[in-house]
Amino acid sequence: PRLKVGIPVYGCGFPQENSVWVPVLNSLPEDERRAWIANFDPSSYLSRCRIPSLWVNGTNDFAYPMDSYQKSYRLVKGPRSLCVTVKMPHGHEAGWAPAEIGRFADTYFNPRQLGDSLPIVLGQAIEGERLKIGYDSNVALLNSQIHWTTDLTKPWQQREWRSKPGDVVGLHEVGHDLPKERPSVYFVTLTDNHRGTTSTEHAELR
Repeated sequence: PRLKVGIPVYGCGFPQENSVWVPVLNSLPEDERRAWIANFDPSSYLSRCRIPSLWVNGTNDFAYPMDSYQKSYRLVKGPRSLCVTVKMPHGHEAGWAPAEIGRFADTYFNPRQLGDSLPIVLGQAIEGERLKIGYDSNVALLNSQIHWTTDLTKPWQQREWRSKPGDVVGLHEVGHDLPKERPSVYFVTLTDNHRGTTSTEHAELR
């Protein structure tokens, strides 16, 4: 309750399942490993999170892969937005560079900037081979892209991604033809005219 918003960049919970920290955690005695997870793993606390949050990460992050990342942001109870970028570099400069961080914070801290909030994903639905994304935005949408990978047997850090643009179906809807390759994992990014980007959750096509 002391926090107004949360904006985790890269980091997530479930490091014992899939992350750069698996070897370190596995090296601990089992009782210490269980104690660390219970007391320090974000997965033990995220379900209590009811503040707005923006999750910033890359598809190929070496430390915090997208499966543990998704399990983490799905735990939060407050409104959440995603900003996942294909092959976003990992580092201090790259981590504080996204303009989305400041824009998201301004939405809650600076009422004068409310007209400049990031696009909000309202939902998505698949109709045949067509994906439709509902969204809301105070700024006109610049583009929408679908990103997908077929490298499902490789670690997340090694997967290659392809992208293609979609089209605006209506005032608050964009459409995409689904990738023909199956199985694959995909997600969609929405970028407004102020270059602010939000993304959908990734999902698997069979």
